[in-house]
Amino acid sequence: MKTTLKILLWSIAVLVIGTVQARSGNAQYVDPFLGVDGGGNVLPGPCLPFSLVRINPVVELPQPTSGYQTGKPLIGFVQTNVSGTGGGGRYGNFMVSPQSGIVEVDIPASRTREEQASIGYYSVVLERSNVRAELTSTEKVGIQRFTFLDEREAHVLISASSVIDRFRNRGTDGRCLDSGIRIREDGTVTGFATLQGGWGHMQPYTLY
Repeated sequence: MKTTLKILLWSIAVLVIGTVQARSGNAQYVDPFLGVDGGGNVLPGPCLPFSLVRINPVVELPQPTSGYQTGKPLIGFVQTNVSGTGGGGRYGNFMVSPQSGIVEVDIPASRTREEQASIGYYSVVLERSNVRAELTSTEKVGIQRFTFLDEREAHVLISASSVIDRFRNRGTDGRCLDSGIRIREDGTVTGFATLQGGWGHMQPYTLY
């Protein structure tokens, strides 16, 4: 039996479930994977212009500037990111990682299959946990749906301290200064992170 777990990040008053996939007109010819590799650092995940959320898959360390590289094993999905900068990694915050079976806090990388993306939608199967991940977003909300494809116990790990890490150990690289997560009695998860560094400037910023 398949178990589906929906993770809703960011506070919202009204949520319309569904993707903004375009299946007609010129939009059907858009390929979100163009420019991802070869120094382009473009992100394949869904986003809207000037949106707060840029939800994307991230690969194991060391990560490229964007946090993503075709064919490299994935470790999770982040809520913020920057596309095509080419500089030091920036954002990559609040990483969510689905797991099946025994929980592994040191999140292992997973090979993937059935990866696809279109306007407003991204999906992939993580082979290690046998989980299908689907991503979509609005301007201020990242929506993730995880379908666990076997009978193992389902888990979702949230890293409040995550950043894009190029593994260079430079003082200007992104890093977490403080973070915390609270699970309330009704199952709601809240949290924050104060972070600094990466491409652009060294001013700290806090996300909730």
